[in-house]
Amino acid sequence: MFRNKTNGLVDIVRVTGDYNPTKKVRLKGNKYILGNYLPDSISHNSADSLTMVSTTGNIELIETMVVLNQLEGIFNPNVSNVKNELTGIGNIKLICPSFQVGLEVPNE
Repeated sequence: MFRNKTNGLVDIVRVTGDYNPTKKVRLKGNKYILGNYLPDSISHNSADSLTMVSTTGNIELIETMVVLNQLEGIFNPNVSNVKNELTGIGNIKLICPSFQVGLEVPNE
């Protein structure tokens, strides 16, 4: 975790093992990360879709977000002085040194 002292946001960096995080994984025959919960035909064609392609790296990014959701009590978005406070999550990055590849989920 890296904290920005100006705005209190924390950037998360996760380092992976010896596999290619861009390798695609089929989930219940679908290529998007929601697998059987939302078929490709619906998730891909939706105008407001934020569905990610199911790769090993994107699955790890989702795992990281699940862990961060459990830590919500450590963030205080309502502070006026962010000098010593964590106000929220910035970007989440996944780095794979073995394949020299990185993935990112920006906080937008």
